[in-house]
Amino acid sequence: MTTIAFASMKREDRANFQKAINEKGGYTLIPDGAVGPATLSALKGMQKKFSIPMSGLYDDPTQGVLSEFIASKYLTAKDYKVAADTLGAEVAAVRAVCEVEARGSGFLPDGRCLILFERHKFWLYLGKAMGQAYADKIAGQYPDICNRKSGGYAGKEREWPRLERAMAIHSSAALMSASWGLFQIMGFNYKTAGYPTVESYVDAMKVSERNHLKAFVSFVQANPTLLKAIRAKLWAIFAENYNGEDYAINEYDTKMATAYDRNKPWNTVAYA
Repeated sequence: MTTIAFASMKREDRANFQKAINEKGGYTLIPDGAVGPATLSALKGMQKKFSIPMSGLYDDPTQGVLSEFIASKYLTAKDYKVAADTLGAEVAAVRAVCEVEARGSGFLPDGRCLILFERHKFWLYLGKAMGQAYADKIAGQYPDICNRKSGGYAGKEREWPRLERAMAIHSSAALMSASWGLFQIMGFNYKTAGYPTVESYVDAMKVSERNHLKAFVSFVQANPTLLKAIRAKLWAIFAENYNGEDYAINEYDTKMATAYDRNKPWNTVAYA
């Protein structure tokens, strides 16, 4: 290995580098691919934590800590290409969905999977598992995590305590009631995402963004309407079937169309 200059790295690779520093070093860098003073300071802090020279460079000792970790956990440009080819869609289309659903990262800075807990789904699946009377009782006691109506979102890392409280009541119902990773596929969709149980799906989502992308490919392949829509860039149809009938309220379709236009240059990249 030799020292890798940050200027020679693609922006996406620099963003993955920042994600790894966050998780390995305990920092909260924004993974924007811009290696400035904040990133260099965090890098030196991480190097100190691992008792390697505080060079502020992506040198051999630092690569020894980060390289394999980055390769195993975060997506590369080639991963998107493989997914797009599998779906028969454009790379820009796959990237557009990813960009809108997770805004570029499937994990929190502390390494936990990005989730969003849906209290109305917990009320539904708790009722199916334990009976509606029990679900209604829990809803009366803990309306912030069990409710007929959606809402109560805390956002990002604060979603995890909500999930954990629900898991203490009924684990599998809680896991099915959260969306997971880069593509925010709900736990109750574990079978169409390619997994035999919700637990196996969640375990895979906790491992890597590559697993997030594989789940997305399986999910889209299992839905002819989604598959046709992503191939034809029919964003309103895709968003309605992916995000639900209220997709227009959050402008998912227009956001995906804009993100697609922004990502078009990826369609012509030469992939090794």
